[in-house]
Amino acid sequence: MIYYKFLAFSLEIYAYYGKIKATALYPKFQKGMKNLNDFTYQNKTKIVFGRNSENQLPQLIKEYGSKILLVYGGESIKEIGLYDRITTMLNENEFEYFELSGIVPNPRLRKVYEGIDICRQQNIEFILAVGGGSVIDTAKAIALGFSYEGDVWDFFENRNEPETCLPVGVVLTIPAAGSESSKNLVITKEDGLLKRGYGSEKLRPQFAIMNPETTYSLPFYQTACGISDMLAHIMERYFTKTEHVDVSDRLCEGLMRAIISNAKLVKQDPETYDERAEIYYPVAVFNQDIENLDNKTLKKIIMTIIIIIIILLLIIGCCTSKGPHFWMNIDINKDEIPEVNLDVDDNGKCDANCSKWFSKKPHINITYSKTKLDEVFFNIDTDGDGKPDKNLINQDIDGDGKCDLNCDTDNDGWPDLNVDIDSDGKPDINIDVDGDGKADTNIDTNNNAKPDMNLDINKDGIPDVNVDKDGDGKADWNKTNTDADGDGKCDLNCDDDGDEWPDRNIDLDGDGKSDLNIDTNGNGKPDTNLDINKDGHADVNVDKDNDGKADWNKTNTDTDGDGKCDLNCDDDGDEWPDRNIDIDGDGKPDINIDTNGNGKPDTNLDIDKDGKPDINVDKDKDGKADWNKTNQDTNGDGKCDLNCDDDGDEWPDRNIDL
Repeated sequence: MIYYKFLAFSLEIYAYYGKIKATALYPKFQKGMKNLNDFTYQNKTKIVFGRNSENQLPQLIKEYGSKILLVYGGESIKEIGLYDRITTMLNENEFEYFELSGIVPNPRLRKVYEGIDICRQQNIEFILAVGGGSVIDTAKAIALGFSYEGDVWDFFENRNEPETCLPVGVVLTIPAAGSESSKNLVITKEDGLLKRGYGSEKLRPQFAIMNPETTYSLPFYQTACGISDMLAHIMERYFTKTEHVDVSDRLCEGLMRAIISNAKLVKQDPETYDERAEIYYPVAVFNQDIENLDNKTLKKIIMTIIIIIIILLLIIGCCTSKGPHFWMNIDINKDEIPEVNLDVDDNGKCDANCSKWFSKKPHINITYSKTKLDEVFFNIDTDGDGKPDKNLINQDIDGDGKCDLNCDTDNDGWPDLNVDIDSDGKPDINIDVDGDGKADTNIDTNNNAKPDMNLDINKDGIPDVNVDKDGDGKADWNKTNTDADGDGKCDLNCDDDGDEWPDRNIDLDGDGKSDLNIDTNGNGKPDTNLDINKDGHADVNVDKDNDGKADWNKTNTDTDGDGKCDLNCDDDGDEWPDRNIDIDGDGKPDINIDTNGNGKPDTNLDIDKDGKPDINVDKDKDGKADWNKTNQDTNGDGKCDLNCDDDGDEWPDRNIDL
């Protein structure tokens, strides 16, 4: 709110000092002050404003001909259904139309040439522009060049008046520059990136259809940009050294007040017709030139500064909820990869690494690092109020005034010590065990959110694998993916899934021999000393006598002699137990228990594979699930709401409550 008040206040101040006190502030302009200029006013553009106004299109076009060039930008008019409505009307009224699409902001001369060729080849009689200023300017340039024997760019260089132009009509989709009722256009020539404007009364559109409903789907960032464009054009007319222009002054001020007051209402409710209309209508007024009746000498001094201030205030005030949304995809490292204020879905809003105002440090929805940008981990804003509320950076857990979790030691906005990746309140990466402010275990040297050095397998605070003994920042002992016998295959601490964490033949004590998840068959699958809950201790197929063979709590055990597996059953053939798993070695299943005998686990389901039951828990140990059951209907509508088993395998697939 403060931005809008300050913006309104700014307009009041500049209305006073920029106009009434112009001679006091700038004495050199006192001489030659002029009264209201003489003028002749005429504008042929017919404005058709309101709901469903595009339905009048066939009646408006028919007096100009039946062969039409339809000019538009991208997919947006198709997504809102406007394209289908227009083409259906054209077909039903037997208009023959040809299309020119792909018009981009700062419209290019190449598309103008393409449109002129279509018009000449197909004997086009009327050009219909559906879109914003860039589409309309392209249509005008095509109309300008259609009958001209030379290069249409000649008009932009030599300012010649055209003898004739094709008629143009407009269906406006975004209020901004006012090109739908003006005589002007701007085109960019690709060769040399020359941006030139041109104006002629012959280029004013015959009509402009303006339906505020077509702007409902616009991201507010685009709406705010259009608003800024309108304010800039109005202020071009407002700042002047000419006296006695009260009528045009009041028109300009009224337009600006209406735009500003309704902008914030549109932000709150994008699909409110009245406020959208209040923003849409001014664009139909300010380019009529009825408020442009005076001299603009003073504009170069005052207006440039004022426009910059007010446009910035408007965009910041209207668009900001999680950072300056007009300042997107900032490349901090100058490596052509943006790190701050990432607009992932290209909707003008920050999705990740959102900064506070003009800071270059991420503040909300922070990714793991400057190089890993695909997932948000820290300072997550879960309720959309623009404030972080989950997995916060620089957390002091024990209240001693020092950071314990997600510590940003170098103050760059990214955590680098005691990093909690999974949001469970415990550090996962770069863990400082001794409290000296330096990482001791599970160090991520590759900056990819995966630990690769000083891996602490059994979570005892002592590194077990990929240990950096000489302190050079590189693992030099007990490394991952070690080929001990030189056969080109991994024999020790094998990382089979590529997460930089050992999965097979894990050497805990650093003696060069496998201790956990041992592959005795050499087939790439662990079969002995299986560590189910990943705590650094063998749970299943334990080799107690160290003879290299499992002799206790084996996989696929048939305890009742019926020829079927009853304990530690490996159902998928990966030599890893999936069903009726006995964690504590007492000969009874503890997790993923099959109580129905149908080969599918249904009780004490271990979803996160930590060796502890999560779903369908049998708390009273009566052999039946009594808590957090699968396929729960919590609201009584006859449909599953919690722990839903969609594929019938007695394992929850959807809405899982861990």
